[in-house]
Amino acid sequence: MKIKKYFEFAETINGTNYFLRQFLSSIGGFLGGFLIGYGLFNEQMGLFALGLPIVSAAIWFSLASMYKRISSFEPENAGILTSTFFSLQILNTFFPDGNPVGIILTLGLVIIGLYLIFANSNILNHNG
Repeated sequence: MKIKKYFEFAETINGTNYFLRQFLSSIGGFLGGFLIGYGLFNEQMGLFALGLPIVSAAIWFSLASMYKRISSFEPENAGILTSTFFSLQILNTFFPDGNPVGIILTLGLVIIGLYLIFANSNILNHNG
């Protein structure tokens, strides 16, 4: 099995694969973040150092998955749309709970996420 293809920004994926990849990215991000936090709290730099590549790989995998799914709808603008979607997700973390801008941004991100999962693209065979 060729693992490299899962981290490349090429080809396309369907909505089910997008959902599963984002779920796996979330698990990897949580695990890496836990190791980073636990390592810093207990002053164990080995755990901190182990968490960094795990978080980095999870972010890269998530970005590659977003790019592959978005490119199944908009292949010409996939890079711009992926960076915009990812930037909005990061920006959303800076708004406290109950902030009207944060609520609207969260709602927009949920709608976009559901579209990426459930919408049908014109591509019949995804190779990503």
